[in-house]
Amino acid sequence: MNTSNSGLLWSNFNGIKKLFTEKSPATKLSEKRLVLWNPYTSKLAAALFNGMEIFPIQPTSKIFYHDDYSVITLEHISNIISSEGVVYFLKNIENKKILNFKNIEIIKGDVVNPDYFVKLKEKIDVIYLDLLSQEKLSTIIKNCTIILRQNGFLILILNDKSPIDDNFGKQIHKIIINLKA
Repeated sequence: MNTSNSGLLWSNFNGIKKLFTEKSPATKLSEKRLVLWNPYTSKLAAALFNGMEIFPIQPTSKIFYHDDYSVITLEHISNIISSEGVVYFLKNIENKKILNFKNIEIIKGDVVNPDYFVKLKEKIDVIYLDLLSQEKLSTIIKNCTIILRQNGFLILILNDKSPIDDNFGKQIHKIIINLKA
């Protein structure tokens, strides 16, 4: 995987591979610091450790992010894009911790409702969805295509407790083909 200019830093400590993102300083006098990105607490980090071939998140990326249950990955994405990009975080839960990030814009709502997608003024480079189930997957992906730029990326993560049948890949392909029609 090519990670040049991606904001990812790999290191090897005593034969153990580690992944870091670089946190921008809070003030001009503070120094940048590295933040360990644990694959056991972030599904995106786990994907990187397991050989994710294309990592589309770059410092200038515009990202739509939806994961109601964890902000760990959101914080690392925020570190990667620094002040050059933006994350639109769709949430329907309160999490005061993320209010301190300058490059995260909070959109309150529900990923199933297309009204929230239409309000965005620009096309998105990357959509990150961490969903609990396949329920309403077709509607959610359809809503996301409203804001995804041509040749943009969709990172779709389903909860490990969601039963995925053998036809899942075919279902996703069918959804995408039907959207293009």
